[in-house]
Amino acid sequence: MKGGRWSTAFTPYLRDIMNSFLDNAIEETVVLKSAQVGFSEALVNIILYVIYYGAGSILHVHPKEDAARKFSLKRLMPSLAREEFFGKIAPAKSRDSGNTILSKRFVGGDYIAVGANSPDNLASNPVPFGLLDEYDRIAQSSGREGAPLELVKKRTTTFWNRKIFVGSTPTDKATSNIMREWDLSDKRRYFIPCAGCGELWTPTFPDIVWKNDARGHPVFESARLRCPRCGRLHTNVEKNEQVRDPRSRWIPTAEFKGKAGFHINQILSPFTAAGLSEIVKSYTESKGDPLKMQVFVNTVLGEAWEDAAEKLDANALALRAEDWQGHEVPRRALVLTVGADTQPDRIEAECVAWGAGEESWSIEYRVIFGDPTIPEGSPGSPWDSFTAFCRKSYRHESGVRVTARRKFIDSGGSNTIDVYKYAAAHRWENVFAIKGANTHDAPIVGAVQRRRIGERKTRGVKFVIVGTHKIKDIVVGRFGIDTPGNGYCHFPIGRGNEWFEQLTSEHKIVKYEKGRAKIEWIKDAEKRNEALDCRVYAFAALRLDSPDWQREAYLLKQRAETESGENAVVKESLTTETGNDEIPAVRKIPERVPATVPEQPDKPAKPASVLSRLSALRRRR
Repeated sequence: MKGGRWSTAFTPYLRDIMNSFLDNAIEETVVLKSAQVGFSEALVNIILYVIYYGAGSILHVHPKEDAARKFSLKRLMPSLAREEFFGKIAPAKSRDSGNTILSKRFVGGDYIAVGANSPDNLASNPVPFGLLDEYDRIAQSSGREGAPLELVKKRTTTFWNRKIFVGSTPTDKATSNIMREWDLSDKRRYFIPCAGCGELWTPTFPDIVWKNDARGHPVFESARLRCPRCGRLHTNVEKNEQVRDPRSRWIPTAEFKGKAGFHINQILSPFTAAGLSEIVKSYTESKGDPLKMQVFVNTVLGEAWEDAAEKLDANALALRAEDWQGHEVPRRALVLTVGADTQPDRIEAECVAWGAGEESWSIEYRVIFGDPTIPEGSPGSPWDSFTAFCRKSYRHESGVRVTARRKFIDSGGSNTIDVYKYAAAHRWENVFAIKGANTHDAPIVGAVQRRRIGERKTRGVKFVIVGTHKIKDIVVGRFGIDTPGNGYCHFPIGRGNEWFEQLTSEHKIVKYEKGRAKIEWIKDAEKRNEALDCRVYAFAALRLDSPDWQREAYLLKQRAETESGENAVVKESLTTETGNDEIPAVRKIPERVPATVPEQPDKPAKPASVLSRLSALRRRR
């Protein structure tokens, strides 16, 4: 923010938003916003207006009390320290509650800041003005009292001039509080004139264009805003000028029924951190990762996130199957991991290859039948075949052979002890026993633990807890990416339809816990989900490895050049000696040449110590 007195000329789109608080025809204002648009300062201006003119009491509801304190200390109190408000606020006294961090008494009313997690604060004294900040982060039920917004509305029913002001950055479309209020409003959008044709239009992300360099990487400084009508390109400076143009204005796109709605995003923001180049950079960094892309959609575009999992179709994924031209592992794949799931009568496992941007290729999927309770090495045990699967090497397109680096096996089913025993026996081969976390906010991969098994607790198991909920958000979200590159999932020709059905066997539902909506993954009753579980575990193994893609590519290239060079030398020598071009190449072991050591002048020997002489005597005895 710029310092000094407030000027709406810098962010003219806030003028109508603030004036809606004074419009008698508008009872409720809904602001659907992104970050970096100046909304918090607009809230401060509304509060200062009420305090200065003594218009009535204000109830300001935040998601939590800590957020209320932070707003009061960093936003409101510095403004109240200006000379215009001397004498307006009750003096701060240690025994007087009229002026505290969360409560300000002034002539004509009170300012009260509360957290929505305190229902008693929402169901007390009546007020004419209710403000709700970051509404999507407020639980949909405040204890046993009900929805916070409805509680605030009840407190304003006795006032003829009541105002409800609700603003938030949206989150998930299925659970968003602000989206429900936005859908009931007149949905106003900010239109700006084109510098070329002069037609009014509201910019969206598809209107931003940029150039790529020779390697296909975006040139952020080339970002421009293109008019959809005449194609005129606007620089970031020109875009800001058009935002401040007198012809720019808010235009409703739905019928007005007493509730005004405003949607504003970073594209129209004049702040440097929200420039066109920064938006393109944020999009590029988020592309391919559904979790990062949701942050981009919510905080940059100011739109609700709609999960791609709801649109997945197994047949659509199957139609994307590719022929890798006889190569077991394509050239761009650099790291291999294995994810495995145990069932009472089988082990299912997938070997996945990963490349830069976590682009993935499904190399092999294996169903190994047998009772996992039968130890490895015993007749009928599936663990022997699983060991061979984990150790299998694949021919890379560069010519070298590659193997899986880490192997994750789920231990959360009925074969926990059997998985522990196998992981303990193969711990030096980077085999890990894993278990899915019970909480939604668990990290993707937790810290590696060591668990002891056996009667004497002498055998160690590498154990990891993985955040399956977050991983499914990423993995299933990436199935919806339809362009090869960051996060894209490649599937080989030959997989049956059942395998693709298993990949799309889970969907999200909304559950309510203590008034807060939560999204959970559930499996379709008629489908199996082992293929999806194996992919989730293989992805967790990759995140634990956390490879440096540039280094991996360099090492693989060096290895390929070394092996191809050695094979070429040996094959040439064999062909010269025998005249047979079909003799297979073998690696030539160079003769060991002793290093030449320069002659050292003779040095007088050091006298042996007493301890060394005694040790020699003991050895002779």
